[in-house]
Amino acid sequence: MKSRLDEILTGLLSITNSNPSRNDAIELWSQDALVPVAFIGHRREGAPAPVYGEANFLRRLLWSAVAALGIVTAATAISADSVRFPMMRTIGVPTNAAAGIALFKLDEDIFAKTDDAYANMRIFDSRGHEVPFLVRVAKHTRPVVTEFAVPMATISFEKQHDNRIEIVTESRSNDVSPSVVVVVTDRKDYEKQVTVSGSKDCAIWEILALNTPIFDYSRQINLRNNRIEISPGHYRYYKLEIGNFSESHQSPLVSIVRETNAGLITKETEESTFVNEEFKVDDIKFLEKRESVAETENESQFHPVHDLIVTNDSEKQDTIISIDVRRSPVASLTVFARDANFNRSVDVCGTDRLEEEATRNQGRTRIEEWHRVVSSVISKVELGEFRQDRTTIRFDKTRRYRRYRIIVRNMDSPPLNIYGVKAEGEVHEALFFCNPKHQYKLLYGAKSVDAPRYDISDVLDKTVGVGSEPCALGDEEQNPHFNSALAESDQTIVRGRSLLVGAILLMVGTLVWLIIAAVRGLNRMA
Repeated sequence: MKSRLDEILTGLLSITNSNPSRNDAIELWSQDALVPVAFIGHRREGAPAPVYGEANFLRRLLWSAVAALGIVTAATAISADSVRFPMMRTIGVPTNAAAGIALFKLDEDIFAKTDDAYANMRIFDSRGHEVPFLVRVAKHTRPVVTEFAVPMATISFEKQHDNRIEIVTESRSNDVSPSVVVVVTDRKDYEKQVTVSGSKDCAIWEILALNTPIFDYSRQINLRNNRIEISPGHYRYYKLEIGNFSESHQSPLVSIVRETNAGLITKETEESTFVNEEFKVDDIKFLEKRESVAETENESQFHPVHDLIVTNDSEKQDTIISIDVRRSPVASLTVFARDANFNRSVDVCGTDRLEEEATRNQGRTRIEEWHRVVSSVISKVELGEFRQDRTTIRFDKTRRYRRYRIIVRNMDSPPLNIYGVKAEGEVHEALFFCNPKHQYKLLYGAKSVDAPRYDISDVLDKTVGVGSEPCALGDEEQNPHFNSALAESDQTIVRGRSLLVGAILLMVGTLVWLIIAAVRGLNRMA
């Protein structure tokens, strides 16, 4: 600010001293704030030249005070509103845009240097005025798919010689097209192959799903599937063929036969028995998928992931995955592994510190820097034609941390071969009322600033679906008015209006004193 004042004052003195015999209009403007700095007199053509001496001195002193007021006002406007924000980007409003609502989407450069509430972000127009804005989650509409039960009646049940059963059902509703079949059973530890066919006359059958596995491995792992996806069609009859209907299982009971001679055991035999167990179907449900009225939901995107680091802790039997997302809003993380057929517990933690800052403290890990986000389970199954990938870890809410650490609990299983992580989360956008005749810039990255309070936030928040002008952001650059000494201080930013009011009050007092002194001096001369 000091260099700016020196520049304006030097210009003022050079103009006033270049020809002291003139008292023409002198108008100074601050190039950055675009506000008038001073307006010094105007002498009509042909008017007598001013009398030099004490009166002229007092007159020049008075106008210099007015110029100082404008200079302080302009410099105060610049320093109060922009010196604490180190980063700046231009907002490109389309030249053919009509006056209305403009918006731009935030990117990882803005996420990395703003807080969760975007309190350290401001928008200014080309006049130096602060422009109210609102940051919200971008939304879009999509159709909702809902499953409805289709009424069915079982009309036949047959056992085949090749250890299969056939169940034929008839639809009780016209113009329905089920796409999912659910086999309901209370059995545990099974694996069956199911073929589903459809027919309009119960004579000619079309295969809708061939040898689709249904299974339950709950005795060994929390893994179960009893849904069969079928090709939708308007059929009246549906036939289910379930293979390997009857299975022999070793009984958990073991009989022990001992032979004794003279009270001593001479022979001991263990005998195991096998039990023939048939698969029990409690119910068969047919579901039809229908698209209902579209609803509004939060828009999401994949955020860039940096610095993927995978390490294995053999002592704790854990695989540790570390990533950097630059404080992007993340709602889920997906782990990519080359392995298959696993089911592992995972813990996710987050931190806003850099990796070297969070792990270096006299050679010991600073555990307190990591904050727990969620605990979950990831699994991946590939059995024959069956594929199931559940490696996405969903958060309870959107989080904004710089780094995330995923701890995979391997226990006695071999470590997973991790080759990637994908971060998905909300899309954040900023809205403001724009005028295409003005230019706009975005300032952000300040420290210790108060969040702005705008009365138009409620108005802008109700504009979902209202036409708006998308704007492009320029490249990130340094704010030329940034003051590092002020930015590092613990003082919170004071609103520019308060500074202006204080400056004006101070200058008004000075002007009153100067006017009184000038009047007294003129009276003495008279």
